[in-house]
Amino acid sequence: MTATATRSSATKSTVELRFRWKYILLPVAILFISIILVAFFYSQLTPEVAYRFNTDGSPKSWLSRGMLALIMLLPQILLVLLAGAVTYAITRIGGSLGQVSQALNLERLILLIGNVVILPQIVFGFIMLDIFSYNVYGSHLMPVWLFVVIVMAIGGVILAIFFIQAFQRSRSNNQ
Repeated sequence: MTATATRSSATKSTVELRFRWKYILLPVAILFISIILVAFFYSQLTPEVAYRFNTDGSPKSWLSRGMLALIMLLPQILLVLLAGAVTYAITRIGGSLGQVSQALNLERLILLIGNVVILPQIVFGFIMLDIFSYNVYGSHLMPVWLFVVIVMAIGGVILAIFFIQAFQRSRSNNQ
């Protein structure tokens, strides 16, 4: 019984957690890229722009370019704020609890949690770029559904690799 108690106390230690900007670096970068794209294309857009399309690619709904810019940037900003709030909360709560398993690479986990919002950000960015491309150049880049499938497949592979490594690391530390 004492060996088990000693082992469990040895696998726990206090870890000082602080919010670091690297936890949300990718979402912030995608937000800045989106702002740059809006600034670049805004003056080239007509006052009314098509933003929804039929299955054949023809315009279905129209919107003012100012409202379109707002609608395209608002989700990006909200996702960055969400990533910042979640990682900040994790570092505050984790630091106040003071016990973290040695087998868990907490820094890497928080980095993943904070940066996982880039998946929907990339999709929103592509949709924005596709809308701008159609309204400025008259052509779509590729079907949005295909781009979403590609991004989600890549994201799934990255998450699977992360979880496999975490599982292997925890198994090797428990043995």
